[in-house]
Amino acid sequence: MFSFLLDVEQDHPMVAEYYAAWSKALIAEANDFSQGRVNFHPAIYGSRGDNKTWSKLTKAMDSGAVCDGVWIARYFNSQIPRPWNDSVVNPTVPLNCPIVAWQYWASPDNAPEDLNFDVNLPSPADFTMLVERLVMSPVG
Repeated sequence: MFSFLLDVEQDHPMVAEYYAAWSKALIAEANDFSQGRVNFHPAIYGSRGDNKTWSKLTKAMDSGAVCDGVWIARYFNSQIPRPWNDSVVNPTVPLNCPIVAWQYWASPDNAPEDLNFDVNLPSPADFTMLVERLVMSPVG
């Protein structure tokens, strides 16, 4: 089982029909290709304030699309770990899937290579699920 995240940037909100088709194809192709041995779990990464995307995700899910998790980007100017806080992390649009992680700091685009990293915090409620399903891509 693997989570597969669709990266949606706030200046290009997601369309419900796109997400529905993407998630359906992702599940079907993984199942077909692996002959049922590998399951992909569609998920989405996006900005907390992107209400258009979250509304479209809700619409897609109401029509049967699968979303097994959301990774929220809501930045603060600090690398210091913050405790999980639903009122800070959750979008104002109610979601029907778990919020599995929060990206709360991103390095500046012009940061030197050794300082170019983002800081994320897993959801305490969904930590085990996230760790079991997440495979980080190799650097290089």
